Amino acid sequence: LAYKTMEDMPTMQFARNWKTWTGARLIHALLPKPYHFRRISFFRQTSSFAEFTYIMLIQIEHLMVSAEVALNMADSLRQRLCAYVDVYREVDFTVLFPPYV
Repeated sequence: LAYKTMEDMPTMQFARNWKTWTGARLIHALLPKPYHFRRISFFRQTSSFAEFTYIMLIQIEHLMVSAEVALNMADSLRQRLCAYVDVYREVDFTVLFPPYV
């Protein structure tokens, strides 16, 4: 989830309450039973060149086993939160190089 703010919004008090206004608590409450947070990371803008002021990444264990659950949850969050919401799948791959001749 990515968030943009007005110039006077990003105060320290605002940043300290990130679990509420980012929707992290809401996501945790709406998460269906077999799924749980593996990791949640919250990043704050450090330079004026960044497009977003705050970014929250949530890794949810086994969410992409059922893609429709992930997509329905993302769609539900778009309607409730003022954020850019997207779903990504982690992919492991190995690049094989041809042997040198």
